[in-house]
Amino acid sequence: MVEYDANGKPIDPAQYAGQQAPPPQYQAPPQYQAPPQAPYGAPAKLPGATMLKVVSIIIIIFSALALIGGIASLGVGSMMPALAEDPTIAALAPSLASVLTLSGILVIVCAAIELVCGIFGVKFCNIKEKAQQLFIFGIVMIVLQVVSLIVSTVVLNAQLAEFYETMGVTYQTSGLATGASNAASLIIGLILPVLYLIGAIRNKNA
Repeated sequence: MVEYDANGKPIDPAQYAGQQAPPPQYQAPPQYQAPPQAPYGAPAKLPGATMLKVVSIIIIIFSALALIGGIASLGVGSMMPALAEDPTIAALAPSLASVLTLSGILVIVCAAIELVCGIFGVKFCNIKEKAQQLFIFGIVMIVLQVVSLIVSTVVLNAQLAEFYETMGVTYQTSGLATGASNAASLIIGLILPVLYLIGAIRNKNA
């Protein structure tokens, strides 16, 4: 039987003739070590998460600014009765107040809804289970843009016509120019909601 020294080398009996050989050293088999576990990191990013987050932040900024503008419009409209004491603008005050108040209410309602959609977009941009909810928010913002354009075109134009009539000026708009302006406004207004919707769809289909 071959014996081994402390360094794991075989012991030659002839080398230790006439003297006591060193005691054999028992070497325990190597202990089994489990492979290191991968740390639990952040969940994989959904394909539409970045787009949703960026677009939602822009929507939040624009909506906050629109809210400030809408509140200012309401404030100016509420001041019209006081300004009506001036005879030069007394006849214009009611019509101007109506235009400012209506536009202010419209802006505030639209901006408040879009602000909520933007906040939820940032919060749920990387949660697949919320993709359907964000998809609905995107549809709501698109419908809101279309309704807002219709209301502003029909109602506000009527209010402006009354305002100009009070001033003794005929309010006329070119059909072609108005149509082009409305189309441009609709396209610009739909850019962010459509991008928001695309991001939600990409998350939904991931």
